[in-house]
Amino acid sequence: MKLHIENLESKFDYYNQLKKENKYLHEKLKKMEDTKKENEIIILRAENKNIKDIINKKEQEFEMKEKKHNEEVKDFNKKILGYEEALKFHNSKVLVESDNDKSVINFFN
Repeated sequence: MKLHIENLESKFDYYNQLKKENKYLHEKLKKMEDTKKENEIIILRAENKNIKDIINKKEQEFEMKEKKHNEEVKDFNKKILGYEEALKFHNSKVLVESDNDKSVINFFN
């Protein structure tokens, strides 16, 4: 009977040891999972920052292109106004000449 009790006690000690190791491994696994989550959060934050930087860079490029195109449109509008002014004088010159031609023709009649 004594041998049986000692055998049970040794099994119980072995069971307690396994229980402690299991608890230790479970805590270690939990720490690893927490570390993994923290690393994923850090990675996501870095990716988010990179995406924000890329978006800011693209917005700046877009603003520069928009300014450039606005300046080109202004230049084209100035050229169009210049051509319109030149055509006004050209059209009025043609009208004056044709009026003179009519008056000359009428004068001879």
